[in-house]
Amino acid sequence: MSDDADETAGNLDGSGYSYSLQALASVGVVPGKAIPGGYGGLVFPDVAADEPDAVSAAGQTVALSGSGTSLALLATGTNGEQKGDLTITYTDGTTSTATVDVNDWYSNKAVAGSVLVATTPYWNRPADSGYSRDTKVSLYATTVPVTAGKTIAYVTFPDVPRLHVFAANVTG
Repeated sequence: MSDDADETAGNLDGSGYSYSLQALASVGVVPGKAIPGGYGGLVFPDVAADEPDAVSAAGQTVALSGSGTSLALLATGTNGEQKGDLTITYTDGTTSTATVDVNDWYSNKAVAGSVLVATTPYWNRPADSGYSRDTKVSLYATTVPVTAGKTIAYVTFPDVPRLHVFAANVTG
């Protein structure tokens, strides 16, 4: 995410485009606050504009603790719909696998298994962009099942670098 005062500072998609801090706030997405509708207890990352706020899924393992019935993710795709299997590892050493599927931020509509959380009225873009500043972009939430009665130790993301995860929360 970047501030409108320096819209070239962000780079979600690898080409210099990013969510605008101000446009996100206009639709209720504010750093450190629950996302609109409170979907899955997800909170947008509490970082300043121009600081990293998402993880590009590249097969990395992330510590995450909790137990419940599902894992909620705040995410978006770039350069098309992004889909892949993540692995949840529990403290007893067992694992479960689930598919994460979110649409392109430019699409502004959810795919099966996800919901559209917010659509901004514009994005921020590089100085040489041929695209309109008034391009709408979206954030999505999705949930995957978690084995009930077990405690999560960590999650391994799929190797799908154009899948960007902003937040995760165990629910249920």
